[in-house]
Amino acid sequence: MTLQRIEQRITQTSVGDISAVTTTAPLQGGGTTGDLALTLAPFTATLATATAADYVVISDTDDSNAVKKALISDITALAGTVTSVTGTAPIVSSGGATPAISITVDAGTLVLAGQVFG
Repeated sequence: MTLQRIEQRITQTSVGDISAVTTTAPLQGGGTTGDLALTLAPFTATLATATAADYVVISDTDDSNAVKKALISDITALAGTVTSVTGTAPIVSSGGATPAISITVDAGTLVLAGQVFG
C-alpha cells in the first residue's frame, strides 16, 4: 500500500445513508442525531383478536431473558384443564369439566356462626 493510499484512508470520513429513524405506534423514540433509542408502548397498539396460530413476544427467563416469540396455543396449553370437581357438605353435588362445571349447595345444611339454617 502506498503512502498516498494510507493518508487517504486516515483522512477519509465515513458517511452512512441513514438520516433519521422515525416510529409509529406502538414504537416510540427515534431521532436524527446521536445515540437513538426505541421503546415499545403496548397500550398504543391496535386491538387484535388473538387466535391459537398468533405469536406473542416474551422474555424467556430460562434463556438469559432473551426476547423470543411464542405461539398463543402453546401458552394456553400450559394453563391446563379442570377434569373434575368434588365437593363436601354443604355441597351436595358437583361435577363436569372445563368449561361446564356445576356445583349445587344444600342451603339447609349451611352453618354460619354456629347456627344451622333450614
